[in-house]
Amino acid sequence: YDHFHDKGLDKISYQEYSDKFPHDQWTVGLAGRPGGPDFYINKLDNTLIHGPGGQTNRHDLHNEADPCFGKIVEGLETLIDLDTIPVNEERGTALMYPVVILAAHVVVPKENPADGWRVVDRGTKLKKDDDIMPLPEVPHGV
Repeated sequence: YDHFHDKGLDKISYQEYSDKFPHDQWTVGLAGRPGGPDFYINKLDNTLIHGPGGQTNRHDLHNEADPCFGKIVEGLETLIDLDTIPVNEERGTALMYPVVILAAHVVVPKENPADGWRVVDRGTKLKKDDDIMPLPEVPHGV
């Protein structure tokens, strides 16, 4: 957490859910209420759980829903392999061993979306026509 905080990445400028960005399989959502900020990867379609009305638990959140802000487009086999790491039963569903994300990139569809993705260079301002989401139907893992 400290390395995110030190870089100013411990907060998000919005926390609103949009039905344009549902929690489909392999999307990335932001949890922030009540204990966040934190993110999670939807390994299956979690739209009903993390969308409006899905936050029915001991924290009276009414129709609050988590924003969905990204999609995994490469490395799915690594995420599937996480299921082989044992769970620390004393900590609920926490994995027994730490998992570290070494790199993450913002990508947008190439000029011809069927050609896959291009990485947006760090510090580059996205143009309005750089449609990040909703994502076109292109093969993933390209």
